[in-house]
Amino acid sequence: MENINSGEKDEGTISLKVSAQIVKHISSGLYRNPGSALKELISNSFDADAEKVEITFDFGYDENGLIKVTKLTIEDDGEGMDINDLKTIFSHVGGSSKDDPFKEPVTKKFKRPVIGSFGIGMLSVASTCNRFKITTKKKEQSREFTADVSLSFFRNTILRTESMDKVNLGNIDLSSRHVENEYGHYTKYEISNFEPPFLEGLIPTLISSFLFKTPRGEEIEDDKYFEDFVLHIQNMKEKSTQALAYLDKMITDVGVMAPVEYLPDGPIRRSVNFNGTEYEVPGTNHKDYLELIERPKGFKFEVRVRLRVEGTTRNEFKVFKPFLYPCERDLQEYGFEGLNPEVLILPKIDDDIPDEEGSRKHVSISGFYYHQDRRIIPYEFHGFLFRVKNVALGYNLGDPFALFTNIYLLFHQSFSEVYLDGGFQRIVNLDRESLYEGSYLFRFLTKYLRRVIKPDGSNSDTTSMTLDTDSKKQSEKDFQETAKQAIEKSIKTYNVENIVGYIKKEAASKRKARKQDALVKISEKVNASEKVEYMVIARSNKVSEIGIRREGENTYVTIPKFKKRNELWDNLAMGTLNIVKDETTRIEMMGFVMKLYSELEHDDLN
Repeated sequence: MENINSGEKDEGTISLKVSAQIVKHISSGLYRNPGSALKELISNSFDADAEKVEITFDFGYDENGLIKVTKLTIEDDGEGMDINDLKTIFSHVGGSSKDDPFKEPVTKKFKRPVIGSFGIGMLSVASTCNRFKITTKKKEQSREFTADVSLSFFRNTILRTESMDKVNLGNIDLSSRHVENEYGHYTKYEISNFEPPFLEGLIPTLISSFLFKTPRGEEIEDDKYFEDFVLHIQNMKEKSTQALAYLDKMITDVGVMAPVEYLPDGPIRRSVNFNGTEYEVPGTNHKDYLELIERPKGFKFEVRVRLRVEGTTRNEFKVFKPFLYPCERDLQEYGFEGLNPEVLILPKIDDDIPDEEGSRKHVSISGFYYHQDRRIIPYEFHGFLFRVKNVALGYNLGDPFALFTNIYLLFHQSFSEVYLDGGFQRIVNLDRESLYEGSYLFRFLTKYLRRVIKPDGSNSDTTSMTLDTDSKKQSEKDFQETAKQAIEKSIKTYNVENIVGYIKKEAASKRKARKQDALVKISEKVNASEKVEYMVIARSNKVSEIGIRREGENTYVTIPKFKKRNELWDNLAMGTLNIVKDETTRIEMMGFVMKLYSELEHDDLN
């Protein structure tokens, strides 16, 4: 920050007025995970052509000697704002920053795709506290401007149910100062007086935070430190980001959602060295995949986090996307061939699609689909993550189009990022967590994914629209025909039939070979003997539960209830129980069958 001389000037006070419904709608998404508010401010910095964003957590001690958060600062080296920019932002909350909503604007310096809309980032700050301050300056201007924002009515507004009438959230005191260095440019948010639920879980979990208790040494590279953090996430006993310390969860969320770089070996490792053998992960050399993972590097944009305790830096590190598969934990447990990892490329869409007004808008879609034969960990990372302008719509959205309703297991074994590069910005809802489902573009995305994924072998599209005029009927017909042509052209170009069909076919072939091998092993192991005279059999829903006991001449057996598709294993278990008389041998054989089942079927058994 520059050296500031005297010459402070009062620039007046304005009221922050906005619709109560807009406040509720935008704020709803900001409470879903700790990183959402930071994501919005980072997006503002990205749009301002900043090269670096620094997020600083300042900690201090209260009168009882207990640690507390005193301030959160987000500062960038972007183009900055002047007094007119500040007034415009505060008077256009939720409004578009684009002159033409159908064009795809880029930033002035780095030609980045513009992410945001006026006021969303500011309102994300409003959801965290009752007062904050913005300090900003443009290059080659001699004055630095400050907005001291009081949010005295924000909480009450969220609880109101009025329509779109504007309400007063609070007041903004504007001031300016003369700055010696005219070439500096920046924007700095300072947040204190935090309001729950923001940061309320930070202090109680700080003692278990990897990022707080494990400072990055100067000799450790940024990417190596963050990779160690990702391994910490993957090695948690709970296998869920919900078990992370609050600070770690917040930074994980930022890495998932913001337009930061992937780890050098992520998101999917191109090769894995396991037990002295080098394995290449199929699909990771595809040019489309390489283009996607290299894209963030071209933005020349980084996010850094600093943790300070009473002014002394405890830790400082760079944030990356927290994806790295196949993870080391799975490799050690199942081996490379047991995981069978593979990257499949989503066929790229680059075409013009009709919209509701009858004109055509350019649409671009690209992405990749990673699959392995074991469940993705942490659990929250499975499914689809949609990115509009390189920023995630919320968090991993799971299965939003019900593509895996009939194959639940396959869904949990996949991780996919879908980049909605062109045309989709205008249908992003105000909460920045979802898309407007009534639009033609959303319907097109649904059709595209159902056709590419196609788990049930059909091309059915459940989305529909009520048509009540001839013009709408013609628009619908044009949309349906154009959408089909665009999708089929893409699939033909990429020589893709459907992803799930391919995976199921490959899995079925491998499973058949494994079962044949299992039959040979069972026949070699089992030594036929006299049959048991009388046997009572009970089924258990727990796959791991096996019990054999004798009462007089009767034998009582409890065996697991296998899934329908695995009736072979049921028959093997029954055969073992019926042909082996000795109790000890039967128990050993059942354990052997269960071990084979676990190793060959690749299912979570419990």
